[in-house]
Amino acid sequence: PLEPPNEEVYGKGAPWEAPELAHFRYIDMFKKIAEVAAEHGILIMMAAHRLGPQDWPGNGLWYNAQINEDRVRESWTMIAEAMCHDSWNVFAVDLQNEPHKSSWGKGDQHTDWGHAAERLGDHVLSQCARFMIFVEGVGYEPGAPGMDASGDGIWWGENLYGVRRQPVSLMDQKKLVFSPHTYGPSVYEQAYFGATNFPDNMPKIWTERFEFVRRETGAPVVIGEMGGHYTGLDKRWQDWAVEFMNSHGIGIFYFTLLVGRNAQ
Repeated sequence: PLEPPNEEVYGKGAPWEAPELAHFRYIDMFKKIAEVAAEHGILIMMAAHRLGPQDWPGNGLWYNAQINEDRVRESWTMIAEAMCHDSWNVFAVDLQNEPHKSSWGKGDQHTDWGHAAERLGDHVLSQCARFMIFVEGVGYEPGAPGMDASGDGIWWGENLYGVRRQPVSLMDQKKLVFSPHTYGPSVYEQAYFGATNFPDNMPKIWTERFEFVRRETGAPVVIGEMGGHYTGLDKRWQDWAVEFMNSHGIGIFYFTLLVGRNAQ
C-alpha cells in the first residue's frame, strides 16, 4: 500500500497530497493514473526507475543482491497483468533506467545489459504482446568496446555503441525501441560544450553514441530523457538539439516540464 502522510513532518491528521489515491495499493495507483490520463488522451510509458525506494543511483545494474532477475521479471508480470488489457494508453515499458555500471558486448554475462534487455524484453512481450520495449544505453564504465573512456563525457544511459557488435533481438523485433538519455550544460558542464565550434561538434558525438542505431538497425530511437534549465548556453543547446532530433527522425521525452508559480 501507498504510505500515508508523514504526521511527524506534516502534522497529526495531515491530508493525503492526492486524496484520490488514499489507501491505494501501489499497483492500483498506476492503474488510476493511467485511467485519468486516458481521459485526456495521454500516453504512458512505464519505466523501471530503480530497484528499491532508496536505490538511486544504486549499483548500476538491472538487479542487485536483494532483487534478482527473476524478481524483476515478476514485477513486469504484475505490471502486464494490471495494465495490458485495461489501460489502452499504457503503450510501452522502459526496462531499466540508466544501467550505468552495466556493459554491452564485452563478454561479461553478469553485467551485459544488451543480453539482459533481450531476456527481460521477451518476458514482457510474453505477458503483453502489444507493449513497445524501450532499451536504454549504458554508461562509460565498463561501457562498450570502443566507447568506455571516462573522460569522454558519456551520460548514463546514452551509450548504445555496443549495438554495433551485439544487436538486440526480441521475439517481436517491431516492438524494439532504443532510448538513450542525454543532457546539456545545465546538468553537467561536459568539456565538449565549451568547444569553439559548439554546437557544430555535437552531431559527431551523437552519431557515434546513438544516432547510428536508427540507420544501421532500422529500429526507432526515442530520447528517454533530455532537458534542463532553458536559459543561457543550455537554451542554445536545447534549441539545437530539438532541431537535430527532428531532422533525424528521433523522438523525445522531455525531462521535465515544470509548471506553476514556483517552477524552476
